[in-house]
Amino acid sequence: MDPRLDLKWWKILQQLDFAFQPIVNVHTGMAYGFEALLRGWDKAGFTSIQHVFDSAFSDQQLYGVDLALRSLAMDKFLQTGFHTSTKLFYNLDNRVLAMPDYSPGNTIKLCYEKGLSPTSICFELSERHILDCYDEPIEILEAYKKQQYRIAIDDFGSGYSGLQLLYQAEPDIVKLDRFFIDTLQSDAKKKLFLTHLVNMAHVMGILVIAEGVETEEEFYACRDIGCELVQGYLIQRPTQNVEDLMVKYPLVEKFIQKNRRYHPNTKELIYQHMEKIEAVSIEEPVLSTLDIFRKDTNLSFIPMVNEASEPLGILREKDLRSYIFSPVGISLLQNTSFKSQNLDFLTRVPIVEIYTRIEKILELYTMAKDVDAILLTENGKYLGVLNSRTLIQIFNEKQLNEARDQNPLSRLPGNTVISEYLMEVLNTSNGSTLLVYFDFNNFKPFNDTYGFRQGDRVILLFADLLREASIVNRWFVGHIGGDDFFMGVSCHRTQEIEEHLSKVRSLIDKFAEDVKAFYPKKDRDRGSILAKDRNGRWKRFPLLTVSACAVCIKQGKKEAHSLFSIDSISERIALLKAEAKKSRIFLVVDSSCQEE
Repeated sequence: MDPRLDLKWWKILQQLDFAFQPIVNVHTGMAYGFEALLRGWDKAGFTSIQHVFDSAFSDQQLYGVDLALRSLAMDKFLQTGFHTSTKLFYNLDNRVLAMPDYSPGNTIKLCYEKGLSPTSICFELSERHILDCYDEPIEILEAYKKQQYRIAIDDFGSGYSGLQLLYQAEPDIVKLDRFFIDTLQSDAKKKLFLTHLVNMAHVMGILVIAEGVETEEEFYACRDIGCELVQGYLIQRPTQNVEDLMVKYPLVEKFIQKNRRYHPNTKELIYQHMEKIEAVSIEEPVLSTLDIFRKDTNLSFIPMVNEASEPLGILREKDLRSYIFSPVGISLLQNTSFKSQNLDFLTRVPIVEIYTRIEKILELYTMAKDVDAILLTENGKYLGVLNSRTLIQIFNEKQLNEARDQNPLSRLPGNTVISEYLMEVLNTSNGSTLLVYFDFNNFKPFNDTYGFRQGDRVILLFADLLREASIVNRWFVGHIGGDDFFMGVSCHRTQEIEEHLSKVRSLIDKFAEDVKAFYPKKDRDRGSILAKDRNGRWKRFPLLTVSACAVCIKQGKKEAHSLFSIDSISERIALLKAEAKKSRIFLVVDSSCQEE
């Protein structure tokens, strides 16, 4: 038994356990870490987790209890088998740092005894017990960082001291409170506020975790504002059984696949243009880093990483000039009693995942004043560097590629992109995809009567309606040409297919109503126009409408590849087109959408 603990607390600790909840990368589905959540407190006679720590604090046993719990959490973390590739997130009661029996070096000793790297431990600080600007706790946190532990602020925004804690602790990670995540997708005020908050964190080189993500819509909203990591019931509920945990979460992979066209990334383009500057470890002596600058005079900075290859910031050549050009400075660095590490010269810069949209990276670059570069990561590991020149180059190339693949009138993706999308759908091994083909009814008589300019305006009307619907519903949309349009969306349940078909019907009705504004009042009141048909005979034509036919690709079925190809899809749509134009609701759904 630890001499810090009395018998009462030793017995209590025998009843306690931890449940783990994953924290997952939104771009890859890879587990970044697992938060340890205390369990068994109710059986031990406590009313809440906080009650446990408050009681230990009152009994002056908080530090001893906390050390025992750290050991317990570490042991369970080792049982996952993922301890070399993920992190243990441990909630640190801030009051521990001010305990009279606190002594440094105990956690690192536990790590070495258990075979854990300090880089695999992340301490979560709460706003609950603010540090009150005490120098000593901040110094302890700085010592933690030098030992390569990660520091996170938990429940950020739940209190009124978050910014103070952010300023004092200079964390590696911020966890957004559930309050902000709830209804984020529909709350414009929250979205604006969090977008600025996430941008500010990224400029400071801080990762952002969205806590309490419970729905698919919240997941996409968190990803859209720039959160790299998510945690919540949607991914997995806390579990005391480590066998339930995974190193990669297929559900997130499904979301990524489903969202692939709505939220495209420029990973390959960025990878081609980024600079692969070799990073130095924070543990390297500064003299070794000075040698690198001497040998390569073109280098103005060097990325700095920890033992786990996670970037922390950069070491700038100009910050070392006083040592480089001073014999006294060099002598000082050579003096073994002057224990200066690279970390002492760390400059924070924005750090982003390579999957981040180039527009978002440019936004961060312009927000950060006098920033030397942006560091790129993949699954949290250092990958390379972007500077202003490469950023502009990537952005211009992306715009050229997009312009090349767009329909010149509507600026929607054209046939090349639509074909790529269909090939991607056919090569996907899970889920289902709803494909919808749109075609105007009576467009030729309208175009002949009112002229091609008015015809183009009608095409643009539908393109705008379709684009707007694609943003709300996360559809991939394209313009085949003329008055022919295309839509595709991934679905994982039959109910989802029905929901999207209902939205297609609403779009058809919306266009039929809005297009009336393009007719003279007399034709609008009559509900028809007089024009020549394809044989040159005069006849009455109804006002413009749009018809749609829908086909479903069920990738989960083994026979999908033999049943579907781009040609077979085109044949099915051709058969359905005439039927759709005759339909009362101008929509025909292929039997494939009802099959289970």
